[in-house]
Amino acid sequence: MVELCDGCIDHLEAALQATDHTKKNYHIREVLQACETAELPPDQTVELARLNDT
Repeated sequence: MVELCDGCIDHLEAALQATDHTKKNYHIREVLQACETAELPPDQTVELARLNDT
């Protein structure tokens, strides 16, 4: 099982709070794309930046 980075958690929380379906879909897509990288070799990791850092 993949452990979600802080950026993924931020995006999921933003998706829960979003009332606009476009914004909700955007946040969910970001997390799904980050999780797809779980099949990368162990020495390569991809993390989403925290939402409040951007």
